[in-house]
Amino acid sequence: MPKKPLKASKQNWKHLNPVCQKGLKSFTVYDRSGLIDRAVENLWTKLLEEFLVVALVCVVFLFHVRSSLVAIISLPVGILTAFIVYALARH
Repeated sequence: MPKKPLKASKQNWKHLNPVCQKGLKSFTVYDRSGLIDRAVENLWTKLLEEFLVVALVCVVFLFHVRSSLVAIISLPVGILTAFIVYALARH
């Protein structure tokens, strides 16, 4: 999702070059799209790691795998549902 506005912005800058006065040229000086891509990738990695740690802690503290599955499954499903509702409300 973060790539969509960045691509649109880059396209707008490309359209400025023909409009500029003679001798002027627009170009990107400070492009943070690589940082955003790495941050989103890092977020997904950390989210998976935290999910595994929470699952392990639930199993260890509850000493019952079936009871642990309730927390392990219901929490991510609840968060996913909240994100889906948020995404639908924005459109």
